[in-house]
Amino acid sequence: MCTLLIRTVTLEGSVNGILYFLKPQWKMLVEPKVWYNAITQCFFSLAIASGNLVMYASYNCFTHNVYRDAMIVTTIDTITSLISGITIFGVLGNLAHTLKVEVNDVVSGGGAKLAFVSYPDAISRFKHVPWLFAILFFAMLFVLGIGSLIGTNVCALSAIKDVYPMVEDWYVSAAICLVGFLFGLVYVTPGGEFVLVTVDYFLGTFLPFALVILEMLAICWCMLQA
Repeated sequence: MCTLLIRTVTLEGSVNGILYFLKPQWKMLVEPKVWYNAITQCFFSLAIASGNLVMYASYNCFTHNVYRDAMIVTTIDTITSLISGITIFGVLGNLAHTLKVEVNDVVSGGGAKLAFVSYPDAISRFKHVPWLFAILFFAMLFVLGIGSLIGTNVCALSAIKDVYPMVEDWYVSAAICLVGFLFGLVYVTPGGEFVLVTVDYFLGTFLPFALVILEMLAICWCMLQA
């Protein structure tokens, strides 16, 4: 990520893309959809309501400083997101400069199209060793994805092992990976992008937010009853 960032800021026109990414639009603060998207992105990025954080926290001692850990995790997550955003929009700024169009014309697609269509297209236009930066970019996505999947895998592994402690860890882990792989095959079909958008909209946005609110209400009610 740092290598891509350094290369990005040296590209012609990258500043326009970075400024487009960082420049606030104050009028959008009154739009409820902006706040909704921000909250759901935080939930998705930090894996809130997926069980990962609770699972990892369960291995801590009772007096462990969870406030410090929360600050570390959220800070690193924010820095990683900023570096990724600056890198992507810097390259898109270079693409807009090359095509002689506005930055918003290049990023109008958004979503998965932004990372897997616009960005690779911009990298292919690099004058020097574009294949190297293409490898670095997809390696970055691969590492970020694997990091998220490890937490999800261990979360499911811990839940299954609590019920069936005699089963070997690698059996359970292999079964989880196999099931995830089979379900993931649908995303590489011609209609995979539609399925991805549908799953993300119904399972990755409002539902976790609603579940967390209900969980907090349930915990507060139990504390009041005690």
